[in-house]
Amino acid sequence: MGKRLIDLRTSIILLIFAFLGILFVSLLVSAGPPDSYCIVYVNTDDKQQIASEERCYILNNTKMRIELIEDGKVSEIGLYHKERKSLYTLYPSSKLYSLHRMRDEDWNWGQKKVDFKNLGKKKGRTECLGYVCDTYEKKAANRITKTTVSRDYKVVFKIVTEEKGKIITQTEAKEFKLVKPDASIFEIPDGYVDAMSI
Repeated sequence: MGKRLIDLRTSIILLIFAFLGILFVSLLVSAGPPDSYCIVYVNTDDKQQIASEERCYILNNTKMRIELIEDGKVSEIGLYHKERKSLYTLYPSSKLYSLHRMRDEDWNWGQKKVDFKNLGKKKGRTECLGYVCDTYEKKAANRITKTTVSRDYKVVFKIVTEEKGKIITQTEAKEFKLVKPDASIFEIPDGYVDAMSI
């Protein structure tokens, strides 16, 4: 009887630890963006015309690739390497690249990392691309910035800047995928030349 009671207590304790472990991991996962994903943004101007698109790929939260698409063509590519603290800017039309020292702000800007302290007041909830999102509003001088953030992944899905009730700029996600991009897309492709060498 005593041995059964000890076995039962041990089983209960193990279950509690397993539950706490799962809870802890889920809190960590929900604390920030996923480690690897792809998101595509459309940027529109004050006339609601598409100005550009951005394709952003993130791998293991250490590498990021941003493709700027204008007039249907990739005009510029940014390759961010957190561990190397480097940022390569590639120019596909000339097959040139330049190397810059990457700062933390560069990574945060590229990832559109959410700084909840500066988002302003939480205004409500909505849905974007099938994900539940929270909406925030911040007023500064004559401008209002409205930001929509996915609740589960802490990824920005929409940013709207208004002035006197008129939209000035808008960035909106049109695609979001939890995928692990191929590592090769974060390296300089063959055929590119360092702009400093010419």
